[in-house]
Amino acid sequence: MTMKKRYTYHTSDPRIYLLIAMVISAVGAAAQTLSVHAPSKVLVGETFRVEYTVNTVDVSGNLQEPAMPEALEVVYGPSVSQQQSYSMVNGHTSSSESITYTFMVMAHRTGTFTIPPAHIAVGGKRLSSASVKVPVGGSAQTSQQSGTRFHQDEDQRPRARQ
Repeated sequence: MTMKKRYTYHTSDPRIYLLIAMVISAVGAAAQTLSVHAPSKVLVGETFRVEYTVNTVDVSGNLQEPAMPEALEVVYGPSVSQQQSYSMVNGHTSSSESITYTFMVMAHRTGTFTIPPAHIAVGGKRLSSASVKVPVGGSAQTSQQSGTRFHQDEDQRPRARQ
């Protein structure tokens, strides 16, 4: 009967730091993208969000926001938020980091409007989002209490550049 030697790692063991460094460098090597999300339809007079998300925090500049069509007005933004996620499941670790730039936009007339791509520098590379079409129709009903109607979008998935 042979006994297998069982390995255990302690925080004083330098091999654990090597393992952590390898995991972090593998995560950093993932492809970076700049995705955009806008609602699939809005109403005239309605304020809605346009969000740009880059899947890294290694950003070396500000987001170069696109020129909005005349019928769309940026009323606020960008608001910048950073997200980090780490998980370990059955000994497998993963992590993700991203930065989201959010603009509040108001539609002033009906039509289908194309928001051009935004750009950002990441790790010496220039990333571009996809352009996004925003159909605007009808007019929003404003309440006397709030004055402005905010868009509620059911589709929260980002649209990545093709």
